[in-house]
Amino acid sequence: MNASLNNFNQLCNSIRKAAIRDLKQKRTSSQSAKWQRLLSAILETELTMHRVRSALNLLKTIPSEETLNLFSMSEGAWIDYQYTTWSFWMFGLLERGRSLFKLVIRNLVKPSNPQYKDMEKTLLKSIEVQRDKISKVRHPLAHIGEGGTIEEVTNTELWKNFVILPSPIDFNQILASLVPYRVRWHYFLHQVSMAVFTEIERVSGELIKHINWEKV
Repeated sequence: MNASLNNFNQLCNSIRKAAIRDLKQKRTSSQSAKWQRLLSAILETELTMHRVRSALNLLKTIPSEETLNLFSMSEGAWIDYQYTTWSFWMFGLLERGRSLFKLVIRNLVKPSNPQYKDMEKTLLKSIEVQRDKISKVRHPLAHIGEGGTIEEVTNTELWKNFVILPSPIDFNQILASLVPYRVRWHYFLHQVSMAVFTEIERVSGELIKHINWEKV
């Protein structure tokens, strides 16, 4: 996934430089705590971005049969795992991105912009809308409801074959039904990922415009 993150990277690197500047000057403990919170939020957001990309890349292709056998996995199990992993980490990215941007606004925008509360409400709204959309995928998966694999099964006649069977159920048989959906799922998740990364980039660009680095 080749999403441009120039603004986001510029924002993060500028925060790092400002943190180094203040820490060298040995400012107050409250100042140090502020930078620690910001730098930790950056690290969490960047790591979660990496995990989203990794899950998406792993869903793009199916390993060879030999490789799958090493992990005792079927093609369907691979697809199910990567789809579920992407859903969790994408929701996590929107949560962490929202937290990071809120910290940036309240610690770096606020000193030079008395309208920071309005800006926070406006900018974070788009992130929250994306988060709510992803939650419709993530929450059912987290609570073992109708999401992903279960939804595909229950929306077809396949469910009749499984709900009446005693345990243990052959889940490889259930997950095999996902194989035809892999390309469609990957395309959809790729489009959603691009939209989210683009929104993160847009918000980052807006924040850069409203930070006076001499006042933070």
